Amino acid sequence: MEQVRFKRKTVDMDVMKKQQNRKQVRRTVFYVLLFVTVLVLFLCAAFFVFFRVKGFTVTGNSRYSDEEVVAAAGIEVGSNIFSFEKEDIETAITSALPYVGGVTVSRDFPSGVAIEITEKKAVMYTEINGEYFLMSDDLVVLALTDNSGEVPRDAIKLTTGTVAECLVGRELTFLDTRTRDALLEMYSVLAANDMQYLIKEINIKSRFDIRMTYTDRFSIYVGDIEDFDLKIPFLAKIIEELYDDDTGSIDLSDYREASVSLN
Repeated sequence: MEQVRFKRKTVDMDVMKKQQNRKQVRRTVFYVLLFVTVLVLFLCAAFFVFFRVKGFTVTGNSRYSDEEVVAAAGIEVGSNIFSFEKEDIETAITSALPYVGGVTVSRDFPSGVAIEITEKKAVMYTEINGEYFLMSDDLVVLALTDNSGEVPRDAIKLTTGTVAECLVGRELTFLDTRTRDALLEMYSVLAANDMQYLIKEINIKSRFDIRMTYTDRFSIYVGDIEDFDLKIPFLAKIIEELYDDDTGSIDLSDYREASVSLN
């Protein structure tokens, strides 16, 4: 009988280590992919199932109710909390509600939406054909009323014959665009000098022939808009030198030398 002999193979230890390392890498990759897959499935489920809008928090509103603000936002209860862009909602609210000057929308996880608004104030108005258009300090028309009692007592009356468009929710525009710039500058300067509530009327039928009424005491001739930022502090100093019951007219057209005519 033929005898068969077997030889023991010599196994290279480096080869064995490389094979074991490959197995370990494959095993690690498998578990990592499994974990990532489970995590993605969980996040997808959370996105579509858990993060649903259940309520709203509205702050900073006095002119509009919470319901009006939420309706303007257009976010429905039950919709996904990630289904909207915050900037789009902010634009929708300011477009629908003229008194809203600023709005910030944030997600209140896991199921709420927070809306913080800043409201504008009617600080000026103009009367056209018996109707009163109330405006903010940036000349946006906030409201229209035919009841003079709804006009704020401290609002400045604008008298001008150059109005091109006056629509609620839009900026007041003029045939001469520089008239708007002049009004914006005037109100800014008045506010900076704490005098915006003392001026009852601005007559600006022409940029070069501006007049104002100071409380019920003085008729003020401003002249043109040039150096208005110097004229108003000068006016404040002039009035300080007068008696509280003095009335009359003040020519302020030259900010270096004014004239006062008392009644």
